[in-house]
Amino acid sequence: MRVHLVLVLVVFAAGHARADSPAVSTVAGTTQDAEVLQHLAGLIDRPLMPREGVAADDLPGVLRQASTWPGRHVLVVNRAGGMLHVVDAREGTIVTRLLVDESVRSSPYAVAFIAAELLGLSEQLVEVREASAADVHAGAAELGPEPEPAGERDGFALGLSAEWTRYPASGVVLWRPAFEAWWRPGGRSTGLRPLVGLRASLLGDWTGGTGEQPVELTQHDADLRVGLASELGASTLVVALAIGAQWGEAGLAPEPARDRELLARLGLALQVRHRLVQSLSFCGGVEGIVTPVATRYAARGEELVAPARLGVSVNLGLAWDNRL
Repeated sequence: MRVHLVLVLVVFAAGHARADSPAVSTVAGTTQDAEVLQHLAGLIDRPLMPREGVAADDLPGVLRQASTWPGRHVLVVNRAGGMLHVVDAREGTIVTRLLVDESVRSSPYAVAFIAAELLGLSEQLVEVREASAADVHAGAAELGPEPEPAGERDGFALGLSAEWTRYPASGVVLWRPAFEAWWRPGGRSTGLRPLVGLRASLLGDWTGGTGEQPVELTQHDADLRVGLASELGASTLVVALAIGAQWGEAGLAPEPARDRELLARLGLALQVRHRLVQSLSFCGGVEGIVTPVATRYAARGEELVAPARLGVSVNLGLAWDNRL
C-alpha cells in the first residue's frame, strides 16, 4: 500500500511539472544503478544527463564537477553504499536519503521512486529559499534604508579652580581663582571632539619689588580657547590654544596712583579631567603663556616691574559637565 501511495504522489508531481524543467545531471555508482535512471526517466519530465569521470562515493569530487555542468541539480545513485544524493550545485548543499531496507535497495524501480521524491523535495527547498529571500528584500524595501545612528548631544562644562601663575623674568607670582566654560558641538563622535571655551582668571594680587616702597600689582586675564578632547576611560584629556587679553594695574604702596596696561596674551593649555561621579570631575592643568608685548609698569619715570613675556600657570579644581 505504501509503494502505491508513493507512485500516485510522484506521478501527480510529474504531471504538474513544467515543460521547460532544467536537466538533471546523474552519477551512477555501477552499471546496475543505471537501471534506476532508466525507470526514473519515465517518472519525471526533466531530462537526465549521465556524467562520467567521477565516482558516486566521491561527493567532494561531484561538488567540484557539478559547478561546470549545466543545470542546478545532480542525482547521485549509490545503491552499494545504501544512499541517494541530490547535490545543489548553486548552493553547494546535499540532500541525502538512506536506503536501509535491503528489499528496496535491490529494486531499481523502488529506488527510482525514492529518487523522484528526493528531486521533488530539492525543488521545493529551492522555492522556499527563493520565497524567503524575496520576503526579506520586500521587508527591507518597506522599512526603507537603515537610519544613521543618532549623533551625540551638545556638551557643556563649567569649572572653578585655584590658579598659580609665575612670570620668571619679573618674579611676579599670582594666586587667583579661575572660572571656565566649555561647549562641544553635538554630532557623531570620531574620537577627538572639538571644544570651544572661555576662561577668566581674576583678582591676582602680588606685592614685591626691591626698592624702599613695595610694588603692588593686580592682574586679570580672560581668553577664548579652541581645543580637542579625547576620552580615556573615566578621564578626559583636553589640549587647547588660548588667545585673549591681560589687564593689569601696578603702583607703589601706599600711593593710590596706578599704571595700567592692557595687553594681548597667547597660551597653550593641557588639562586632564577625571570623573568622580556622574557629572562632577576633578580637573588639573598646566599652561604656557606668551605676552607678545612685554609688560612695562612705570612710576616716577622708573619701571616698577621687570618686563616679562613668558609665564607658566598651574591650576587645580572641579568641573561640572553633561559628559563633555
